[in-house]
Amino acid sequence: MTPPIPIFSLENYLGIMGQEVEDESPSTQILKDAVKEPSDLYNANRHQRIYALIRRIAPGRVSTYGQIAALEGTSTARMVGAALRDLGIREGTVPWQRVVNSMGKISARGDGPLAGEKQRILLEEEGVEFSDAGKIDLREYGWDGPDPGWLDEHGFHRLTR
Repeated sequence: MTPPIPIFSLENYLGIMGQEVEDESPSTQILKDAVKEPSDLYNANRHQRIYALIRRIAPGRVSTYGQIAALEGTSTARMVGAALRDLGIREGTVPWQRVVNSMGKISARGDGPLAGEKQRILLEEEGVEFSDAGKIDLREYGWDGPDPGWLDEHGFHRLTR
């Protein structure tokens, strides 16, 4: 049996930010509301569903924008990119760096010229290797997706091979 995949969570985010989870200040409550995953993913908005899928990508694995879109069921690859661009304060709770383009390359982001380098560093820290051309071998590092039972339970689509 494989060990459970650590899910990015509020506790992870607050730990990164140096805050205690028990902190009940108004700013922490706003953060909790913004980053928590809805219990009913079946009826959640598109961004929440995309983030829920991305949170399940194991460290050292990557997915493509298109794969996330296909699993979500109502999105396109561009919509997944837009959801990641809109992360804002949720960035620490969603492993955004694990989503790459269909060629296994990092796509340019709108938050500066070093954003791609930041993504590469984060992926390399997880053990993902890049070719000299800046590509990730998706056969080696590609994510197989969440458990099919979890997909069914939450109203996501299964991928056909």
